[in-house]
Amino acid sequence: MNIFKTPWSFSVLSTFETCRKKYYHLKIVKDTKDGDSEAAREGKEVHNAMFQRVIKGKALPVPLRMHEKIAGRFADAKGEKYGEMKMCLNPEFEPVDWFAANAWVRAIVDLLIVNGDTATIVDWKTGKVKLDWTQLQLAACILSRLMPEINHFKLVFVWLRSSKISLENIARPELKNVWMELLPRVKEIEIAKQTTDFPATESGLCGWCPVTQCPHWFDKGKND
Repeated sequence: MNIFKTPWSFSVLSTFETCRKKYYHLKIVKDTKDGDSEAAREGKEVHNAMFQRVIKGKALPVPLRMHEKIAGRFADAKGEKYGEMKMCLNPEFEPVDWFAANAWVRAIVDLLIVNGDTATIVDWKTGKVKLDWTQLQLAACILSRLMPEINHFKLVFVWLRSSKISLENIARPELKNVWMELLPRVKEIEIAKQTTDFPATESGLCGWCPVTQCPHWFDKGKND
């Protein structure tokens, strides 16, 4: 029997590893929701605009015209293109519907370009440069189960503030190492649920946390 049951994603795993108490309230008891910050709203607007431009061929809104050069570069790239592509596997690593009862690991790809046996996985980033390839490596792992014909994966972060690009290549045989690195981390979620071990972790993010009943929470507005 597969020991992995709890649904997760890169962002869910990040939340758990940053603060287990926040994870507990957001994902276990679900008595708190993440607020829709200004940065989050801006990110959604930019992602939608890039989707419309690259996939649908629609012009960028005037306030986002500064991204036209880089958007056009991807719009003109050779290959089949998919935008805001939702992918999901069950605990047996089989593709399932996003809302399937046995959905286990999920990922959304901002832009996917498939050309022969090569897939380019693109993630639009509107914030500061914070390079962690795990997010796109996981996307490649999931995609490999949906598209077994893909042997080469190009992972691309596009930092829209500076129009810079970070690129990493990974081949299908290397994906096993990604799973081997991730699964012990995911197992910690299962162990925490069994032991109800969800301590709070104090950090510089506490002022933005929606879990106001935490002893480390503070009203950021009072400190601005």
